[in-house]
Amino acid sequence: MKAYIKEKIKQTAHTFLKNRTPPRQDLPVEHWNIRYDGGELTLYGRSLQTLAEEYGTPLHIVDLKKLADNYHDFSTPQSRSGLNCELFLSYKTNPVPGTLTYLHQFGAGAEVISEYELNLAFKLGVPAQKIIYNGPAKSDASIKQAIAEGILMLNINHREEIDRVRTIAAALGKKVNVGLRVNSADTWAGQFGVSMSGGEALAVFQELLAVPEFNVVGVHCHRGVLIHSADEARSHVQNVLNFCQDLKQSLNFVPQIIDFGGSLSVPTTRHFSDQDMRLARTFLIEPTQPDANQALTPRAYAAIVTQAAEDWFAQHNVPPAKIVIEPGRAMTGNTQLLLTSVVSLRPMEKFCYAIMDAGVNIAEIMQSEFHQVFPVQKSAQPRETYRVVGPLCHLGDTLLYAWNLPKLAMGDKLAIMDSGAYFIPQSNSFSFLRPAIVALNEDGEDRLIRHRERMSDMLARDVVALPDLELA
Repeated sequence: MKAYIKEKIKQTAHTFLKNRTPPRQDLPVEHWNIRYDGGELTLYGRSLQTLAEEYGTPLHIVDLKKLADNYHDFSTPQSRSGLNCELFLSYKTNPVPGTLTYLHQFGAGAEVISEYELNLAFKLGVPAQKIIYNGPAKSDASIKQAIAEGILMLNINHREEIDRVRTIAAALGKKVNVGLRVNSADTWAGQFGVSMSGGEALAVFQELLAVPEFNVVGVHCHRGVLIHSADEARSHVQNVLNFCQDLKQSLNFVPQIIDFGGSLSVPTTRHFSDQDMRLARTFLIEPTQPDANQALTPRAYAAIVTQAAEDWFAQHNVPPAKIVIEPGRAMTGNTQLLLTSVVSLRPMEKFCYAIMDAGVNIAEIMQSEFHQVFPVQKSAQPRETYRVVGPLCHLGDTLLYAWNLPKLAMGDKLAIMDSGAYFIPQSNSFSFLRPAIVALNEDGEDRLIRHRERMSDMLARDVVALPDLELA
């Protein structure tokens, strides 16, 4: 009886919530450079179905024109005096050499957080004066390399790093360009940076300025919390400039580099709330789409940063500093999509499981934020509610708890949009090999920039003797 009553309450709640919740609307394809041609989803005239058949799925596809457009939107805006933002790519967001090299050709620098990323930047030919090194866990070897090569700025993350960096610089007999990562009330804290409040960051700056091995050049402040609006951008920028004013007044120090970090959102994604997750999981209520037209664009964001900085320089009669931003998700997020195929369908009473060949092993971030999903082949079939899951043998491998799609069949392809931020760095080889990456230019020409992971790639680091096997 209790189970019956509980189910009745759940059904009533489901009906009530369905009636009160506006239905999800697909975001228009115009937000990307895709379109339906003859019922097939295409990018620059290339059928995504054909690309999926040629390269297999899962498959990431990079839109090179969108990458270039995003870069120029960030770098083109100028203040009244012509001040521009200098762009340093957040390597952690999408560490694919083919994508990074394409953006470096326009003049972008590298923002790195690890020994691996620092070495990758050098391997890709990034000049030392175009590299900024952040992060809370820098290795001694990477600090030594950064100092020896003379990178633009090594940001001290916490007071305990001072002695390590000073000791390595002294052993090399070289000065190191340092900045300090600081936090405002609006930014991430925890393991990242030193708080502006209470005088802590000022005290650390005073220590830095007293170290003879340090050439103190800058301030770095990464908001972390996503920036969606002009007001949020202005607040972040003003917090950093207010701290620069404190530095000038208290320590007579004016930074040569002011690094405002990244954190600009992707217009076509949004983080799920706890309520979004409960409604989808329990009542099969689809998460609603973001209002992409209201989001702050890269061009508008860069204009806010440069104009606020110019006004501050003029107001305080100080020479203009180098203005740095570190776009990650807003640079690459909407420039990539992920193709995946239906491998099995399991109808249930109220929904159908769509088991895909892509799961949380390569798309983990879908568990926490909205991503538009399109069928690759347009269909007039009635829409059904699907729980979109991956191929892994555990219950946590769920990409979408509720998503309405035209009736699917085995082998159908779905396009998951905005896979260019954190899909790849957070991917793993949990029981399956990771996908290939193909880049397309605006002429529709494709180029493989990362091959599908192979068994030989997986086993290359193992030292245990294996039978004499042919490894594909």
